[in-house]
Amino acid sequence: MEENLPCGCPGTMAKDFRNKSETQNHNNVASGLPSDHAQGKSQLQQWPVQLKLLNPLAPYFNDADLLVCADCVPFAFPNLHERFLKGKTVVVFCPKLDAANEAYIEKMANIFTHNTIKSVTILHMEVPCCFGTVKFVEEALKRSGKNILVKEYTISIRGKIV
Repeated sequence: MEENLPCGCPGTMAKDFRNKSETQNHNNVASGLPSDHAQGKSQLQQWPVQLKLLNPLAPYFNDADLLVCADCVPFAFPNLHERFLKGKTVVVFCPKLDAANEAYIEKMANIFTHNTIKSVTILHMEVPCCFGTVKFVEEALKRSGKNILVKEYTISIRGKIV
């Protein structure tokens, strides 16, 4: 069952990178950038990542360890890929700026309901509005009727776990 996407952009098409041996070591000599190996390897396992664009029935959600991440966290926390993203399926949104609160809770509830989610890790910033990320997940879990292990981390605006 495919979900209608909010736009016709090919970048919204679901892609599952798990268990794929994609070449990660590109050397962009023309731009003067170092290779991916020198920069660190991306741990992203799927595309898209924004909650609004995700299909709750996408195969990468089944048997997944889920990372629910507020939009600003990857910019503040420098080691996100190795510390938190590795081995996880990611969902990204902003609890303050994204106006679709009810729709987001319902979509997350559908992810929990229709898939076997092994664990949930929540990353949010220390600012008060960002704690809405936790409330969204808690409400979605409640609606799904699932009891899933949840770990929560707060990230300071200077990139530290607090």
